[in-house]
Amino acid sequence: MTVQRLRDAGKPLWLVVLFFVPVINLLFFLLLCTMGSHSAGAQREAMPWPETRMLDRWIPRGAIGEAAVSIVLTIAIGFMFTVLGAEVLRSYGWELYVALPFCLGLFSVLVYGYHEPRSFGSCMSVALGPIAMLGAVLILV
Repeated sequence: MTVQRLRDAGKPLWLVVLFFVPVINLLFFLLLCTMGSHSAGAQREAMPWPETRMLDRWIPRGAIGEAAVSIVLTIAIGFMFTVLGAEVLRSYGWELYVALPFCLGLFSVLVYGYHEPRSFGSCMSVALGPIAMLGAVLILV
């Protein structure tokens, strides 16, 4: 419902992350309730970052290129946070087993759908890819 409201208000979809921040999410919902509707084109409406253009040169336009970049980037960031949590912070809590897989899927799909909307099946494949690959790397390590 938050994504639908963000679309209706014409705001970037990546703001849905604020849903998971305690206290901030209440203020975020209040703000969404006070915002008016904003009609946007279907193409622009589905883009997670509609006004960002600095990433255009880093993210390829093709579906395969976007999928590859999103998976590689997400695995690298996920591995870095796994090492940070396990070795530096010595914490094996909810952040490693719940938040990390959620964020891996979310960010890989945000990068994958950067230029244009993608199908549900392809987004699910791209979301599950980094989780499976990072899990395999961690098992090997």
